[in-house]
Amino acid sequence: MILGGGYIGAELGHFFAALGTEVTLIHRGAQLLEREDAEISQRFTALYAQHCALLLRTQVHGVQQQADGITLTLSGAHAPAQVSTDTLLLATGRLPNTDLLDVARAGIALNAQGRIITNAYYETSVPGIWALGDITNPHQLKHAANADARVVAYNVAYPQTPRRGNATAMPHAVFSSPQVASVGLSEREVQAQGWPYLVGRQAAPPAGRAACGGLPRCASAGSGLASSRGAEATRGVEKAV
Repeated sequence: MILGGGYIGAELGHFFAALGTEVTLIHRGAQLLEREDAEISQRFTALYAQHCALLLRTQVHGVQQQADGITLTLSGAHAPAQVSTDTLLLATGRLPNTDLLDVARAGIALNAQGRIITNAYYETSVPGIWALGDITNPHQLKHAANADARVVAYNVAYPQTPRRGNATAMPHAVFSSPQVASVGLSEREVQAQGWPYLVGRQAAPPAGRAACGGLPRCASAGSGLASSRGAEATRGVEKAV
């Protein structure tokens, strides 16, 4: 049983399902990967449901350890009142640990989410202190933290000619089945900006790995999805906004 329908929950579910484990994923939203483009999220959810059981629009109100496993108390339009499982994995998101570090005592400013506020050079509100990675970067991606680290290392060594960070088009991927990859703004984000835009879509051909492994593949460029499962492949779409 996995609680959470974001990137980590989807990846964990795929991993254990591929090993032969019966996986049920509980998510309070209507679709998995809700931060993705709405069209991609919908297609991903439909494909993911082919190999993992989904309890969507479901809330967990209680968890009890029993002698023979774990019992969860649920509510939702299509959810049972209780479910039992051998193991429960939590993938409900992460919070920065600035409260445990008590960084406010050093005068370091935080935002409403508890992340350290920095300028474009990753300097905090206290001169001589920089911040990088998940404690300040909302993307929570390893390659984003690596990029932050390169900027901070340079700026510490060469403060007279500092470099600015740039996260305007942060690429990311979901290593699940199907797979998803994306870079840039989604259609929903472009609409929120009020910009005129065009949408391009094309059927995505099967990938070699997917065809050989018999697993669906989900790829996104801009916003896109692709999947393949042998002769009965449910093909996805590559989408650009």
